[in-house]
Amino acid sequence: MSQKISESIIQECKRYITKESADLLSIQEFWTELQNSEYEFQPDWSYIFQKVYLHACLHGHRTVAEWLRKEFESKANQMDIIAYRQTYSYGEVLLRKKS
Repeated sequence: MSQKISESIIQECKRYITKESADLLSIQEFWTELQNSEYEFQPDWSYIFQKVYLHACLHGHRTVAEWLRKEFESKANQMDIIAYRQTYSYGEVLLRKKS
């Protein structure tokens, strides 16, 4: 059940990023709203971060990607930060391809 919730959140976040008028402020507000929502089953926020971060990189939104990275690192435990380190490397490759 939490996987369905996570996938739903990912799809909604991706829509925010791919909008023509996608800006950091609207994505930050939406992300904060998601974090403060009540869920019957807790979503997998690390998995959501990874998918949304890579989507932002794929579309060349460096400011969104950098903000997501800082947000994740401020809330994640040390083990998750280490585990998702390769995500940053791949994200940088995607961002360079978009430049």
